[in-house]
Amino acid sequence: MAAPKGTEPVWQDVRTGMGTSIDLAEGDAVTGVYVGPSSMELDDRMQSVYRIAVQDGPEDGFLWGSWELDKAFADIEPGTVIRVTYVGRRDIGPGRQPMRHYRVQVAREGAK
Repeated sequence: MAAPKGTEPVWQDVRTGMGTSIDLAEGDAVTGVYVGPSSMELDDRMQSVYRIAVQDGPEDGFLWGSWELDKAFADIEPGTVIRVTYVGRRDIGPGRQPMRHYRVQVAREGAK
């Protein structure tokens, strides 16, 4: 919709791009609206990422995909209010790197 003649338009920023990587320390959480999945091309492969419109944040952000986040986000629809907490690293067996462990929650209407 155009601004009426003789008036200056009011400009509103549009969210663009991927945003910034959300780096959570153990116990930290991010809350926002799940924008959806995407992927980034790295040197030798494609990497999944999960885009989030961060609540009270200056811009969108994304979490790098992992086995655990891939499973959690598979059933979450874009537009859902979410909270992701980084719990810490979990030992998954001898000779293997510990796996990053997350708690992924969705907001439910009517909760008290």
